[in-house]
Amino acid sequence: MKGAVSAEPPFEGVILIGLFAKPIPESVPLYGRLLPSLGNFCFENVKPGTYYLMATSVAWGMQAADVLLPYSTMRFRAKSPIVVSSGSSAPFSK
Repeated sequence: MKGAVSAEPPFEGVILIGLFAKPIPESVPLYGRLLPSLGNFCFENVKPGTYYLMATSVAWGMQAADVLLPYSTMRFRAKSPIVVSSGSSAPFSK
């Protein structure tokens, strides 16, 4: 599964992207990536199933407690679940 992260205005920090089993994350993602900057990402060897794509960001210089505040970080949640079938490729996400 491939995708890309972009932002306006440009963002400087790290981006955490995950595929979760439920639409509300209750623990760590089943598949996750840490991006050092905006750009492309890829999840490899994703097992068949239904996943919810979510992402958040941590800007350089951000206070640790700010990560928990919803309006202090860039956040994303796909509008619909991603279904991965055996032998199929998942859609590109942006």
